[in-house]
Order: sequence, then structure tokens, then C-alpha cells
Amino acid sequence: MKKFSKIMALSMALALTLGMTVFADGSSDPGAIMAQDAQNTTVSATDAKGNPVSVNVEVKEATGAATPANISAAVENAGNALTVAIKNASKFGEIHTPDLVTTIDIDVTQAGSPLADGTSVKVHVPCSFVRALQGGTKYVLMHLNNGVWEAVDSLVVGDGYFEFTTTSFSNYALFLVDEVVPTNGGDGGQGSTSADTPAPASEPVSPKTGESVPVAGFAALILLAGAAVCAKKAQFNN
Repeated sequence: MKKFSKIMALSMALALTLGMTVFADGSSDPGAIMAQDAQNTTVSATDAKGNPVSVNVEVKEATGAATPANISAAVENAGNALTVAIKNASKFGEIHTPDLVTTIDIDVTQAGSPLADGTSVKVHVPCSFVRALQGGTKYVLMHLNNGVWEAVDSLVVGDGYFEFTTTSFSNYALFLVDEVVPTNGGDGGQGSTSADTPAPASEPVSPKTGESVPVAGFAALILLAGAAVCAKKAQFNN
């Protein structure tokens, strides 16, 4: 009986260790990561004649229609003005519901005052969730300008960052857009990609804090089953 108790204790300890490891790996909060990335945003500016000028950048949490909750609710409706603008900017025939990658409010000033007319600013935003894409998927950057969402054509996406050049600021939202590919493999005359185009590789996502992972559960079950078998053998031999 003592031998059985030791086996059970060892099994439970190992299962608990596996569970703790999963919790530690999933401790990162995506929202906190994006907020931290956004604070590292940098800018460089030139005046109307192309001469470099010194400016200051302030990154704040998006507000109003640009909050993640309001954006997510808007893009769920295919007929919403934001969804339509994203679709047009993607130049895809049909798109799935756009995925919001990040949203930020950028304020750029020059010596504490609004920028002079004609000042062009290049904005560099670190973003851990930006990755290389394959055909049929692309990023679209939208700018909320006086209550109207407008696409930013100057978007450049790199490994772990995105950049754009603009003369207007406030709220921006970056979306990941997937094209709806016809099942017959044709493009329908709307610029759809071929059905043979491989789907973009999905990015591994760590489980959130507090989420259970099947691997740990299965390991615990296997260990407990083994302990039970050993216990029966021990009783039989006695």
C-alpha cells in the first residue's frame, strides 16, 4: 500500500509540474504586448521642402470608434462602412471578417504645437504580431479621419513592425485580411487567388493564463492509469 501511495504521489507531482509549465508559457497577455510595442513607436519628419524637422510623438490608447471593442463589432457587419473600406483597400473580390491586429492613437507635434502644413511624417510602429504573409492574405491600415475610416496606401510591413508615411494623425487600426477563394479555383474576374495558393501558415499562439492544455491532462491520465496497474500488480503479488 505504501508503494502505491508513493507512485500516486509521484504521478500527481509530475502532472502538476506539466500544468505549471503550460501556465508559465501562457502568461503573456496579447493586449499588454501590443500596448508595450506601441509605446516604442518612432517618427521622422520632413517639411514641405523635404528638409528634416524635429517632432515629438505621443502614443495613446485608441478611443471612441477606434477602440478594439467598437472596431470588432463594426467589422462583423459586412455592410459596415469600415468593413467595406477595408475590402476596397485590400483589392480582394471578397474577404472574410477582418482581424484587428492593433489599434493606436498617435499624436505628433512640433515644439509643442501642431505640425506645419506640408509636414510629412514617417511612423515606425513595432508590433510583435506582424508576420510575413503568403498570397491571398494582406495587411490593411486604416485611419479614422474626422469620423471617416480611410485606407493608408503608404503601409509597409516588415518582420515585427509596420511603417507608414502621413500628414494626419489620431487613431489608426491595422487589420489582417483574408481573401475568400472560390471553391472552383477560378478568380471570378475579381482578382481572387488560385485555389492552389497555399494558405498562410498560422502563427502559434501561447495559451492564455488560466487555460488548460490537453497535453497536460493526457499526461496526468496516463500516469494515473500506470499507477493503478502497478497497484494491482502489487496487491496480486502480496
